[in-house]
Amino acid sequence: MPDLPTPDHRPRGGVERADPFVTLRILVLCGVALLCALAACGSNGAANGLSGHGTTTTRPAGADTAASSAAGTGATTTTTAPVGSSPWTASSLTITARSLGAVHIGMTRGQAEQAAGVTFDGFGDGFAYPTTLPPGFPHDFVGGVGISPDGVVQCVGASGAPTAQSVSTPLGLHLGDPASRVLAVYGAQARYVPAPTSGGMTAYAGYVVSTADGNLAFVISGNTVTEIEGGNGTLGPNSCTG
Repeated sequence: MPDLPTPDHRPRGGVERADPFVTLRILVLCGVALLCALAACGSNGAANGLSGHGTTTTRPAGADTAASSAAGTGATTTTTAPVGSSPWTASSLTITARSLGAVHIGMTRGQAEQAAGVTFDGFGDGFAYPTTLPPGFPHDFVGGVGISPDGVVQCVGASGAPTAQSVSTPLGLHLGDPASRVLAVYGAQARYVPAPTSGGMTAYAGYVVSTADGNLAFVISGNTVTEIEGGNGTLGPNSCTG
């Protein structure tokens, strides 16, 4: 029997017709490939975020300002503690009508010790003070607390001729300055108080500067500021001499 010719499935004209199932399969594969590519891009973005690119960092208030100021100048910035935040072991303390370093009027003796960073192991006439501060430090003290850890600080002060710790007011008058500096710094705001003549535990002359928070008193001895005290509006040169 003679061989029959193989059926020719091509359309007339010699062009092969595409199989619709093959076309559909190709479209599905292309779609899958596109989805994989998009997923890979998303993964790379997340990886970049984890590696530090585009990381969001929360900075303390004011950090951007300080960084901007330092940028471009190459200068090294130094952060200083706010007024009234230093322990009594620091090389410098600020005294105000309300505070000596980190110790504030209204604290209990126990709280004041914690803020000062030292134990008040010396007592006398209602005053308390540390006896363990390094050589060259002034006599830093609180008044009105007595010997009870719950006694409340009524005034603060520093006296002596310090060489290792600076004690100064916010306007820059230092313990140990010449007496003339009081008027140079505070002018007419400084009120002179003569030494009392009626007796008492102490009889110092000095100056008083009144502020909205209370008084600063400056004891003058030998033409030198030998003591600075901070307290309420009745404080004078002989009110808080610890």
